[in-house]
Amino acid sequence: MKKKINLINLQIDSKIEKKFDNYNLKNLISIGDWCELANNIYLKKKKFKYLDFYDWYNLKKKSKDTVVIINTYEYFLKFFTKKLNQIHKENKSVRFWEILLSRWLFTYVVNIFSRWQIVNKIKSKYKINSVLSKKIKTRNLIPYTSQHFHWIMQSPYDDDWNTIIFNRIIKFIFKKQIKFITFENKKKIKNKNNIFKKISYSNVINLSIYKKIFFYDFSLNRKLKLLMMFENLFLNIQLKKKNIYLDSKINHHMREKLNLEKNNSKNNFYKFIHLDLKNSLPKIFLEDYSLLKKTYKNLNWPKKPEYILSSYGQYYDEVFKFYCAQKIDNTKFFILQHGYNNMFADKDFYAGNIDKKISTNFLTWGKNLKDNSKPFIFPLKSHFEDKINSNKKIIFILYAFNEKPYLPLNGFISNNQKNVKTIKLVENFIKNSSLEIQNNSSAKLMSHSSIESVNKSIKYKFPNLVFVNPKKKFSQIINNFNLSIHFFLGTPFFESMHHNKPCVLILDKEIHLNFDRKFSIFLNDLKKNKICFEKVDDASKFINLNYDNISKWWKNKRLQKSRNKFCEVYCRNFENNKEILKKLF
Repeated sequence: MKKKINLINLQIDSKIEKKFDNYNLKNLISIGDWCELANNIYLKKKKFKYLDFYDWYNLKKKSKDTVVIINTYEYFLKFFTKKLNQIHKENKSVRFWEILLSRWLFTYVVNIFSRWQIVNKIKSKYKINSVLSKKIKTRNLIPYTSQHFHWIMQSPYDDDWNTIIFNRIIKFIFKKQIKFITFENKKKIKNKNNIFKKISYSNVINLSIYKKIFFYDFSLNRKLKLLMMFENLFLNIQLKKKNIYLDSKINHHMREKLNLEKNNSKNNFYKFIHLDLKNSLPKIFLEDYSLLKKTYKNLNWPKKPEYILSSYGQYYDEVFKFYCAQKIDNTKFFILQHGYNNMFADKDFYAGNIDKKISTNFLTWGKNLKDNSKPFIFPLKSHFEDKINSNKKIIFILYAFNEKPYLPLNGFISNNQKNVKTIKLVENFIKNSSLEIQNNSSAKLMSHSSIESVNKSIKYKFPNLVFVNPKKKFSQIINNFNLSIHFFLGTPFFESMHHNKPCVLILDKEIHLNFDRKFSIFLNDLKKNKICFEKVDDASKFINLNYDNISKWWKNKRLQKSRNKFCEVYCRNFENNKEILKKLF
């Protein structure tokens, strides 16, 4: 017999909590741990139980989930190709529309799928008496652009989209009427929607003698950009960004055309998405499509480029995406790896997969031949002094994740759990470190958290630990420290390895995506050389013993050989691959 529950689907604060008492409800359970978050885990404990269906170790199901997501993405990509061609009287290819829509569509499908899984799990295990939610004033949650949609989903200032989507899915899956108890939300929300009410682009100065090469938002360091232009006899200078503001009204009649004409799909997940599309497709692809097209026609960019290169223009720059989509049949589109990826299982589906899918070639940071990858170099500043700072200072590199449930259940833990694990790892490391190490340690945080629990909790527990300015890039401070300790395998770890600066990785696998076989072999080699540790106690013990001899440990021939092999595949140096800038074309 299923247990009866009253389901909480809103962010809980003290005012909301008091209102719960008026209803005298039993078996109150939150839909997930994001409903009741603590910005300091040492001071605030959860008062309500919450549902947790995440299972990091069910990797077989994660692979199956990936197939479902890919199939859903492909189905709706074909759907949009047909629909948007009809609406805009175009005859564009699937690839054209994929370059425009992929970032939004992929993000949308994954976010809906994660919540769909949660509600289905609830239905299989519980009987819902009521859903406690909040009154959300009718306000426009239809996004202007792909970036605006991303903001609406993961905004640190409110959870309206998250609450609304869960409510819609609950009503859809539980066919019978469910009682919703709604509460007033008097919290003032910072309205940042207007900053997304625009599209932007840069004019360029582009001249070429032989090969017509154009790059845009290309994150190769300045010195190498100049060298690339010199060796290939072209000039490409990106000028200041210009804004064009979007002012078209929402066309509800046009949006209704996105519904499935005949409700003949046997897939309930597809049915739900069809019903929701009118609320979620960015205006730039519908009401403001003609403005996007007009902006493209006024660009001074190359008319017939042979090569287009970018690192992140394909994410949210709608004008650049339209340009690429128009040129793609007669040009090669290279996307340079931006951030850590190309090392995960399931075809890197949650990292660089879409970049690979829309590009001719995906330029990797090293000789990592995977899918359509093409070996390139690590794009950030390549030349650092081959010298290790002997000041005995240590920097902790930390990540904090957005707490909303945007990843599927299998192969993951919740992002709030990731943040709590990070806090506990730091706590255990510091407690097991010598007093000298504690006094010489600082921290740098890369945060997407909505409540900043990582830094607030750590600062509370260790008030003497200094957090460096988050606006400073890791490359700007790397030389100020004798050793960097990475509590997450992100870009700064690859920077440290690339620049040959002493570093230690504390690898809690549950915080990460599962890695592919090739990368796992490299990690095992790093473990043998004490660069990587799975247990924080082993890492602190090793650093305590070697604190006075970091340079000696790091310069060990065996360690350096391991590091060189790793870097050649995942973050190789330009100095050893100088021909690459010309060979690329």
